[in-house]
Amino acid sequence: MSEFIEDLNRSVLFVLPREPFAAWARQDRDFAHTTLASLSEEGTAYLLPDVNNSGDEEALIAHFWEDIFELQLGSWSTDPSDWPSKRTLRMFREWFELKFSSLCLDLVGEPVKPRTDV
Repeated sequence: MSEFIEDLNRSVLFVLPREPFAAWARQDRDFAHTTLASLSEEGTAYLLPDVNNSGDEEALIAHFWEDIFELQLGSWSTDPSDWPSKRTLRMFREWFELKFSSLCLDLVGEPVKPRTDV
């Protein structure tokens, strides 16, 4: 086993699009043929604060859902006027499948840092 494995003080939220998000993305002519299957191939992982108690997951989702929703929308359209104007936590849950993990292991032996090539 690698000597570099570290248990990070983070939890992970995996966000996978559902059909309402795919339908919204298809409104743009450039993405008219986008399928839910193609959108769901990868998803997005978000590092969140560490979870200590049962129920912390829901509190974290309630705290971060707006930022995550905007990041997901912004990955398809950088113009906020294209986004749904009345976004709610309920809508977020309808548009995205959420998978939570309280365990985040780092297998790389170097510090985590922001990407600069984006």
